[in-house]
Amino acid sequence: KQTKCYDIYFTQGVAGLAKGSSVSFSGVPVGTIQKISLLPNRPEFVWVQIVVDAQTPVLQGTTAQIRTVGFTAPPEIQ
Repeated sequence: KQTKCYDIYFTQGVAGLAKGSSVSFSGVPVGTIQKISLLPNRPEFVWVQIVVDAQTPVLQGTTAQIRTVGFTAPPEIQ
């Protein structure tokens, strides 16, 4: 299975996200979070690296959001 890696930069907190958390596209699970850290030399940004299935239609202008899935499930990136 081929994958693609993307970097996402958030200016808000990412509480609840963790390495291995789910990434979904239109509600369909497509990948996982690989890394979360502060952006070196720019700590106002949180750097989240994701890996998704290569067939996922990530195009220019595609946005990422942190979504709570349920009361007991951890948040995920959509």
